[in-house]
Amino acid sequence: DVRRTVTRLLSMYNPNIIALCPCKTNITLCVSSFKSMNETFGPILERLKREQTSMPRTLIYCQRSEDCADLYIHLRDNLGEFFTEPIDSPDLSRYRLVEMFR
Repeated sequence: DVRRTVTRLLSMYNPNIIALCPCKTNITLCVSSFKSMNETFGPILERLKREQTSMPRTLIYCQRSEDCADLYIHLRDNLGEFFTEPIDSPDLSRYRLVEMFR
């Protein structure tokens, strides 16, 4: 069953299942082909630098854990001083603009 496979791969234990479309304007799904880190995630990176904490939360699901780690490192390295808010805060979860869950 696809639902069980996805739930297991995302380490989601006992998740709440929404069986109907939530019909909310703040929830969208975008599926796109991966080209390169810069081409695929560059717009998100630039927007995050501009908007920081005012940017709406964005969830990116990767098929492999390695892809998730690579994306996290790419975003961390390219955000530079903008990786935390306020700028130059300690590299702790509560200050990061990007977080990774496996």
